[in-house]
Amino acid sequence: MRDDSCPQYLIELPLRYETGWQEGVVGRGHTLTMGNDTVRFVGDKALRVRSSIRLTVRWPSPLPGGTCLNLRIFGRIKLAGPSVVEVQVDRYEFRTEGWAAWSKKGPARYAARERAAALRD
Repeated sequence: MRDDSCPQYLIELPLRYETGWQEGVVGRGHTLTMGNDTVRFVGDKALRVRSSIRLTVRWPSPLPGGTCLNLRIFGRIKLAGPSVVEVQVDRYEFRTEGWAAWSKKGPARYAARERAAALRD
């Protein structure tokens, strides 16, 4: 039975996920809906209900100065269908992280920093 007291917001953002330490499933996907206590997403791997999971969602707006933000969500998998996974949120936090962690095609400032570091080595 769903609790509709907390609204869900339609929002599609890229994410990475990692399940509990025993299974060790790592994958990528995108959010479908987000709310205070539940996140629904589409992933690229089959997941098990009741597994612990950490989602890392790329936040759409950087901080002043261009620093990228990630939303880290910790919780348990409530539903795991063939196309949609639903996570019960236990806690969340915002963290800063560069584009390089997501893709080799980051903004020019990260690429320039990587080239300068390679020249020093």
